[in-house]
Amino acid sequence: MFLSVNNNILNEKRITTIEVDRDTPSEVNYLFSDGGIVKERFKNHIESVKKLQIIVEAHHHFWETGDERLVNIIYIEDIVQDKINPKRLMYILYKGAPVKVLYNSEADVKAEVGELKKKLEDLRHGTGSGSGGTGSDDGGLIQMATASDFPLIGEENCIYLARDTEKMYYWDDDSESYNPMESDGTTILEKDITSNVVCGAANIGTFFEEGMTFTEFAEKILRKDITPIISSSFSANVLNEVGTIVNGCRMTLKINNESSVTVPINEVKFYNGNNLVHTMNYVKGKSEYIYEYTNKITTDTTFKVELIYNGNIKSSHTGKVEFVYASYYGATSTANIDDALATTLASTFAKSIKKTKALTWENIMLNDARFCYMYPKSFGALTSIKDGNGFSQIDGYTKLEVNLTSPITGDVVPYYVYVLTDATTGTNFKQIYG
Repeated sequence: MFLSVNNNILNEKRITTIEVDRDTPSEVNYLFSDGGIVKERFKNHIESVKKLQIIVEAHHHFWETGDERLVNIIYIEDIVQDKINPKRLMYILYKGAPVKVLYNSEADVKAEVGELKKKLEDLRHGTGSGSGGTGSDDGGLIQMATASDFPLIGEENCIYLARDTEKMYYWDDDSESYNPMESDGTTILEKDITSNVVCGAANIGTFFEEGMTFTEFAEKILRKDITPIISSSFSANVLNEVGTIVNGCRMTLKINNESSVTVPINEVKFYNGNNLVHTMNYVKGKSEYIYEYTNKITTDTTFKVELIYNGNIKSSHTGKVEFVYASYYGATSTANIDDALATTLASTFAKSIKKTKALTWENIMLNDARFCYMYPKSFGALTSIKDGNGFSQIDGYTKLEVNLTSPITGDVVPYYVYVLTDATTGTNFKQIYG
């Protein structure tokens, strides 16, 4: 934890960067978090570079940047590609100016950023190589390979983890010693601590309150809240013809991970539009909740199932029941189709319930007859008609507009009618409308 420089002892936790001086390469600069600097002089440039190598091998807190510089990982907040010059990699520090390193290409920088971020994350989670740890004056978790690697003098607002035993310690100024945090839940934090690193399940900025027991602390870093994951189903047909009646809807909400959820689950709610129609209390061990909505449905309706958990957090799914006027298609011998004939053909043609003008019609047989396709005008005009070989047929059609009387409701509805201009004979025709 200490460096010998000019017959003085420097605390490496205070050093952000160590670099060969750009103007005087025989000197090494030690830059401190408070803005201070210490210079160490050598006989020549080679000797100053050797000193950096000695530090890297003995002190795993420091990373080589590739340009005769070392950066202390304790102070690295992020590693990014420079937006102004994408060929530069930047180490963003908690304290001090960013460290910038020039590479040969933007691609090299991008690859290095990803690799270094991964390495830094591994170290912060205690999985990286070496005995490095993280911490600062603001408090945090400092990880070391063993308890004997802890600094000679600790800080009361830090927690120390020995990775070989997975035991945690805190520094006591009065006794000038490290004391284990007992696992019986009685040991408490003596000061507020805000984490400045990712610590297990706790993100950067997590607040550990003074008076928190060891058990509470362990749960916060070792257990990540598992929230409910839901799925749903709605029994009613999604798309229906105007004039038909849908006899209710069964709404089902399922908690897929019910047995592993760690947050409180409160209740399940069922809605018709914005109207709450039913509520069920959550029952531990029960993952599926079903409500039968029995009213008749004749107009567009949106149903919703909603799970309330962890106080008032909501997770919901919706299902829609919609009504459309039918589309019709079939063969006719007549090219001139008016309102009355369109209404008559609607009762004899094949029917399709859909929300689009698109239609694929196959295995058509004509005997001196014409293809005829009728659909609600609100879907828009066709832009393409092709045969089974992909050749355009739209120029061979006549486009008409009629007011068709619905065989189901008697409503008069504007329709487009596309009818083959000239009659033809044949089998296995295919028409693709779009």
